[in-house]
Amino acid sequence: MTTVKDSIFYVLLFLLPKNLASHLMGKLVSINWSKSINNWIIRRFIAIFSIDASEAEKTIDAYPSLQEFFIRKLKPGLRTVSQADNVIISPCDGLMSEAGLIEQGRLLQVKGKYYGVSDLLACPKLAQRFEGG
Repeated sequence: MTTVKDSIFYVLLFLLPKNLASHLMGKLVSINWSKSINNWIIRRFIAIFSIDASEAEKTIDAYPSLQEFFIRKLKPGLRTVSQADNVIISPCDGLMSEAGLIEQGRLLQVKGKYYGVSDLLACPKLAQRFEGG
């Protein structure tokens, strides 16, 4: 089985400029290929990233592009969202591949951009609590 780190896409992420790679990938995954090609692409994506496609709201052949599959909704009630005050909730599935200190109100650089904690939390006062975290 091919792992993510062995895939050509992973290698390209390090070789191409991040913004260019992101833009090109966005265009490529949004193409509405023929149903057979599109299904093959989605199935490869599922295999490479070990996605449980049974959680998807629709069947694989109902998605017109990889982009539509990527932003798919899950079956209703499949996952619950914690209501606890001390929990951070992610709006998507994913792996954390970087970690570091929050300094001067900025988070890690992603695709050549730094993100402000206050922008992400929409609350400058709350963001100050995370400085140095």
